[in-house]
Parts: sequence; C-alpha cells; structure tokens
Amino acid sequence: MMNKTTIIGVFDDPIALEKTINKLNEKGLQWSVFDPNVVAQGGGTGVAPPISTPGVVPAPGGVGAAGSFSQRDRDAVINAFKDHLSSLHLSRKAIDAYVDQFTHEAKLVSVRVDEKLASEVIELIQAFNPSQINRHD
Repeated sequence: MMNKTTIIGVFDDPIALEKTINKLNEKGLQWSVFDPNVVAQGGGTGVAPPISTPGVVPAPGGVGAAGSFSQRDRDAVINAFKDHLSSLHLSRKAIDAYVDQFTHEAKLVSVRVDEKLASEVIELIQAFNPSQINRHD
C-alpha cells in the first residue's frame, strides 16, 4: 500500500487558483477547492461543502463577509470544510489555521497523492504563486 500525503495551497488570487486547477487536471490529479465566494454564490440553506469547479466566477462576499448569508449557513459551510480537512487526517492546529484563512476569503486547493508524487505536486502549485503551500504527511 502506498503512503498518501496531502498538499494544500492557499491562494488570494482566483485566476492563479484556476490556472493551478487546470494544470492539476492536465496531470490527471484529483483535487478539492474551497472558495468562500463560490459558496456564497449558491446561497440557500443546504449544507454543501464549499467545493467549486474550474471556471466558476466567484460572487462578491462570502463566508467571511458580513451579511452574505445567515449564521446557520456560515456555520454549516465551516463545519463541512472542517469535516473535509479532518478526513485528510490533518492536525487540529492545521485545521484551525485553514479555517481562519478560509473565513478571511482565502481560497484553498487540496490534493491527496502518493508520497512519491508530492514534490511534483508542490512544484506544480508553487508555479502559480500561492500565498502558502503545505505538505501534510
């Protein structure tokens, strides 16, 4: 059995994030994107994890923006985000740090790969100038 590692890139620039996703797709890698602005675009009261798809144009406002949606919706989105990060076996400290960034409008991409591919994925994401990139083994 191969050991898996998780790479998480944090982006402030949605265009850089989209370019990163396009490159991950070219390489056939699976990814999840968490963008508070895309979540706000959907509205409603359903509990859906904040996952977007390439090409989605974010709406103004988001999880961190006052009045963008109800506290109940905001809490549901953040809990779904925490659940996803927990499923990646991240530490509580790492999860709390990512939640803080997410609530302040950061966009995150997570990629779970065999540890042999981790360096290649880090280089790929780094090419698009994330504000932060971390490897979680």
